[in-house]
Amino acid sequence: MARASYHEYFTGFTPVPVAEVALAHLRAISTPITGRILKLHKTDC
Repeated sequence: MARASYHEYFTGFTPVPVAEVALAHLRAISTPITGRILKLHKTDC
């Protein structure tokens, strides 16, 4: 099955692996942080 690629619609943003997004989501819903934007940074530089 082909993966959807939406990077072309978000010019200027670095693609982030879905596993990192999932971990950020779990962090957001399992801790009492509210009203914050979670920024994901490329970690395999």
